Amino acid sequence: MGNIINNYIPVSSGIVDSVMNVTTNEINDLYKISLTNYLTTTISLIESGSFVPVGNSLYYFSTNNSISTTNVTSTASCIYYIEISPSSSEVTARYSTTIPAWDNSYNAYYSSNSRIIGQTLFTGTDYILKKLYYGQDIMKTKYVYGVSTGVSSTLGVLSLNVPMSDYIKELIDVKITYYGAILTSYTLYSTSVTLNLYIDSTLGFSYSRILVTGINY
Repeated sequence: MGNIINNYIPVSSGIVDSVMNVTTNEINDLYKISLTNYLTTTISLIESGSFVPVGNSLYYFSTNNSISTTNVTSTASCIYYIEISPSSSEVTARYSTTIPAWDNSYNAYYSSNSRIIGQTLFTGTDYILKKLYYGQDIMKTKYVYGVSTGVSSTLGVLSLNVPMSDYIKELIDVKITYYGAILTSYTLYSTSVTLNLYIDSTLGFSYSRILVTGINY
């Protein structure tokens, strides 16, 4: 479950009340959601470290959180929407077949009091065509990038995680400004890319730069 983090003790001080009001008004800008298994056909989890505003409250997922399927009974091919449903100081994630509507008050898609963060097409066996909602459009197409410094003191295989500037769905290129590193494979996550490198020389590698570019759509 995700836990509420903007839970204030009631006070009467005008200054503190003003600070609380400003913070609450900024909550909807703190949306940072990530899913596991984003590019596979496996059911996703809400990834650890995600922030999701629901209503005027901000919730944080400190661990990977499963998305419940108990709310959906259809086994036919259909779109499953990902709901974040509040209950007191916690939220739960679940799939729903109810089509959401755009809520201008919160600048997000809602179904009743549940925020809808994305969708997937369930084929009856697989979860495909996963999408996270970005504003009123579904994942605007744009270029994204990530930059990392080479870190290795030993020769051989190195796994390096590169945080991206936004969600990534397709990798375009990886440029490594170092002759001693060879890219052998990579894995895409919703907001990062893990590069598997083979290091045949560590001389100067800590001063190298790795640029990853991709498309968010």
